[in-house]
Amino acid sequence: MLIRRWTVVGHRVLHSRETTDASRPGRPPLVLVHGSGTTSRYFRPLLQALDGTVPAAAVELPGIGSSSADDIPTDVAGLADVLADWLRTTRRHPTTLVGNSMGCQVVTDVAIRHPELVERLVLIGPTVDRHRHGFFRQAALLLADAFRERPSLIATVLTDSALTNRSAALKYMRAALRHRIDQRLPLVRQPVLIVRGERDPMVTQPWVEELRDLTRDVRLEVVRGAGHGTHHGHPHVVAGLLEPLAPTHSDQEDPGDDFGRRAATSA
Repeated sequence: MLIRRWTVVGHRVLHSRETTDASRPGRPPLVLVHGSGTTSRYFRPLLQALDGTVPAAAVELPGIGSSSADDIPTDVAGLADVLADWLRTTRRHPTTLVGNSMGCQVVTDVAIRHPELVERLVLIGPTVDRHRHGFFRQAALLLADAFRERPSLIATVLTDSALTNRSAALKYMRAALRHRIDQRLPLVRQPVLIVRGERDPMVTQPWVEELRDLTRDVRLEVVRGAGHGTHHGHPHVVAGLLEPLAPTHSDQEDPGDDFGRRAATSA
């Protein structure tokens, strides 16, 4: 069973879905970061695949899902700072940050701006391809991907769109298109794993190979038959890639429930 947690971070309240052992003393969980317009709900298959094996938490950024919509950052750097504040508040660091789509851009900036919080990065379907830029082109590619995903992912994304603050969704899209992950990755000093779905129309093989060549300590994995939502359609494959990367120790004390409010309900 997964649990849901609400954490007060400054003047914001951030929501997360977590495995039952995500607050295990001395072992920070993997932290999963969603893409634009999606919530932690689309990480549920991966969280369930990890539950009981590797502690993991999928956090929702401001204006997304059940997180408050107060003071939504307008750029990726601002979103990265919010995530860093959450990691410090929950004392879940140093850890492995796992991003999907725009989440890759956010975790990359956390690694650069707050390197002490990050052991390594996992980038699943990293956007935005500089060779295929532009709102309408990205929208067309996302539509093409819908025909390559499981119906359960499409249903989740459609529901998530109703749970996302409209102002937040617009700010996230603009932030993603302005951010240049290809210019930021060379500044990353932590190990990086890039994961691409073989059938992902948004993230091509030449693009991930270009990103791979920008980073000094990097590994590239391609998941056969997967689309952009590799973690949802092939959760056990992705879990197998993540399990060896889970943090095994921390100098922090057990955070217990002091940092937030926890609802031990099915997520």
